[in-house]
Amino acid sequence: HTAVSGILPPALKVLRGRLPDLSLELGTGLTHELEAHVRRRRIDAAIISEPEVIAADMRFTPFVTERLVVIAPENCPGKTHEEVLTSQPYIRFNRAARVGRMIERHLANREIKVRTKMEIDTLEGVLALVANGLGVTVAPDVRAVHPFPTNLRVLPFGDEMASRTLGLLELSDNPRTRFVERLLEALQEVSAPSSTPAAVSA
Repeated sequence: HTAVSGILPPALKVLRGRLPDLSLELGTGLTHELEAHVRRRRIDAAIISEPEVIAADMRFTPFVTERLVVIAPENCPGKTHEEVLTSQPYIRFNRAARVGRMIERHLANREIKVRTKMEIDTLEGVLALVANGLGVTVAPDVRAVHPFPTNLRVLPFGDEMASRTLGLLELSDNPRTRFVERLLEALQEVSAPSSTPAAVSA
């Protein structure tokens, strides 16, 4: 869901410009659902967060690493990310999603206790709630391709720069590897590191 909210649309625009006759079907799902669809050959490839274990008959090709950042309303009090996260209602990413579980692990490892009553599975939904002053969140920094609302405050999520890596998952014997290679080229182009803004405290 976060890829569709960020990096995928501009990559598909690049791809369509190079292959104007390309017929493409696109769907969304949680990472484990997409992995199952690839395995059953229902889809040719999936954009997912890097798996902890990659099956022997699959290939995962990374194309971008996105830092995790703390996002809050622009007038939110607190000087540090810990103060922001513990003083305000927390808006969670769906914990069934891999990025959601990753964020939960970082919060637990840092012993940051948040108060939450909302759990959302789309980046647009999370950002809209934060922009309307309903809480704060931790999310991937996708501003290089999907600008955040201007009334948000963005802080680094600690000194260790937590991040997630996105890549393309396909079967090793995928008959449409050539298509996947062209898609990968477009994804790499729109996610070039030189275009990625730094996380700053507003």
